[in-house]
Amino acid sequence: MKRKKRAWWQKPKNIRRLAMGTISSLIVAGGVLYFLLGGGGGDEPQRAILRPFTPAEAFSLPTTSGSDFNSSEYFGKGNVLLYFNEGMG
Repeated sequence: MKRKKRAWWQKPKNIRRLAMGTISSLIVAGGVLYFLLGGGGGDEPQRAILRPFTPAEAFSLPTTSGSDFNSSEYFGKGNVLLYFNEGMG
């Protein structure tokens, strides 16, 4: 009696390879999704979602003259324009 030839994917050796390849692919895909969705950010601060007309939080920044700019001094006095010149400093 002639033995029926199995398809390549039905052989035990190839079944193990397919299973390990599938599991490895799922683990890599899960890691990539975790990183892309913000889980792998490391020490980066979380970004706040800003809505229009929401008051800004108080902050301070160094100026080119060596003093500090404090935003709390300008609350309620109108708009504040912050300009960053990358060539300075």
